[in-house]
Amino acid sequence: GVCAPYSMAGATLDYTFVGLGGHGVEVIVDPLDEWAEFDEGNNSISGGVAVRDCTLPNLFIRSEHINPADPPGTSGLNPDFGSIIESIVITAFNGGNETAFNVDVDVRMDGDLLCSLVIPEVPALTGPSGTVPGSASVECVTSWLVPSELPLIHVIEACLDPEDEIFEPLENDNCATRAIIAGSAPDLWITDDDIIVSSCLPGEGDFVFVTATIRNSGGEPGFARAQVSYVGPDGIGWPIGERWIFVAAAGVTPGESTIQVPWIVPYDTLTTPIVVEVDIVDSTPPEYDETNNHAETVLPCSQPFVRGDCNDDGRLDIGDPIFLLSQLFSSGSLGPCEDACDMNDDGVKNIADPIAGLNFLFSSGPPLPAPRGMCGVDATEDTLGCDGSDACM
Repeated sequence: GVCAPYSMAGATLDYTFVGLGGHGVEVIVDPLDEWAEFDEGNNSISGGVAVRDCTLPNLFIRSEHINPADPPGTSGLNPDFGSIIESIVITAFNGGNETAFNVDVDVRMDGDLLCSLVIPEVPALTGPSGTVPGSASVECVTSWLVPSELPLIHVIEACLDPEDEIFEPLENDNCATRAIIAGSAPDLWITDDDIIVSSCLPGEGDFVFVTATIRNSGGEPGFARAQVSYVGPDGIGWPIGERWIFVAAAGVTPGESTIQVPWIVPYDTLTTPIVVEVDIVDSTPPEYDETNNHAETVLPCSQPFVRGDCNDDGRLDIGDPIFLLSQLFSSGSLGPCEDACDMNDDGVKNIADPIAGLNFLFSSGPPLPAPRGMCGVDATEDTLGCDGSDACM
């Protein structure tokens, strides 16, 4: 294929790896130098692929799985000088298809061993399709006294199976660390609901604004960068922009700061969903909890549907008010899209909705609110949702 200036293209190649273990992969663009370029030094990339036996356990732990108990009147991640952390809860996860038994766990503070524990078993993958990691927790009872002198930052490390007695396909995710900061410190955070895009269903080339609100629950103000990016159908993150932010310390309520970043949308989000992400990085002074520094939202903001097509058969007719009446008064099926059944778009499903539909169909009543006649998303904010309309897929 041909790439226009400042564009990208992708290719997919099916390949079957033979044998367990590590395999080297190298991708070379224009290997015969048939295209004249001003930079030939970035035409290749190499990496590794680990082929694993899916019948084995695969233990892992992350920073947020290490949770020190809160001393009285303070936080375990941001304790006062001289307070005591009575215990640390460690949660081990298993992403393999075999249960792991008798899992050793070592817990250290600033390199010194606090506890050597054993988790009797960490279950294998669970859930309807076997995709939810199993988990089990253990408590390290420690009574660790927070020092009154420097350093202010202390590091908890937890390692699963430290002696590698359990055979796993991946061993490099069995240890994690989490920092605690003694004394006053910021705690910047953001949730998925704090990201708002000015258009819920932007098309390719549309100019929109991404607005994000960052809050601070800590006792010190925080200065940091808010990075805004998107992930398209290629699964790669691409930058939208970034802003430096100052967020005041918490008082009665958390301090907050709002940023706004302009963006030209690269795809039609009705056919190509996009994930918009915000990350808080480089906080000064350091935060005591960095596990809440990422949030994301998906465009379009809701799944597309046709207003009034309550039974999701792809057309608006007498069957839709009947289907909704059955929902309201006869414990009928809910259907996949509540928004489609909100025929008057007042944010509530009630008897007024089938009346609106019947008036439109048979009494020359006013047309139903958008999206009508074609697939679209709800531009009205309400508590109703849409899990997906088969007629709009």
